[in-house]
Amino acid sequence: FDISIMILICLNMVTMMVETDDQSQEMTNILYWINLVFIVLFTGECVLKLISLRYYYFTIGWNIFDFVVVILSIVGMFLAELIEKYFVSPTLFRVIRLARIGRILRLIKGAKGIRTLLFALMMSLPALFNIGLLLFLVMFIYAIFGMSNFAYVKREVGIDDMFNF
Repeated sequence: FDISIMILICLNMVTMMVETDDQSQEMTNILYWINLVFIVLFTGECVLKLISLRYYYFTIGWNIFDFVVVILSIVGMFLAELIEKYFVSPTLFRVIRLARIGRILRLIKGAKGIRTLLFALMMSLPALFNIGLLLFLVMFIYAIFGMSNFAYVKREVGIDDMFNF
């Protein structure tokens, strides 16, 4: 069951990659129906898990994540209709569509190597933050040094309002 869901997630990812900004109306309609099929399949998966696991369903973090992504996908589908009819601001719609990309994170659950890499990245984030602050401090000091040394350079052929210190 999990392998078939992983395959569905990969296929959904491929259909999201195919979407472009200047695609034909026919391609838009085809992708709409394909996305509708994926939403129905993922909703069916959630319903099956809810029926089989009952209250235990909401004790597993990945199930809660899946549930939220499915709900946001359904809301996004209805918002797409509203945007077409009433020209509502598309910013909220884009944020909700980003939640569909979150399904890809479920693939991490099955890949131990990627999990190990992400764990190592998360553990190194404080050190990377400190290195970034140190780099910012060095750049700031050199910017002040450069401004104080080159503040009174005369405007000549290569130095004007656009290219100066």
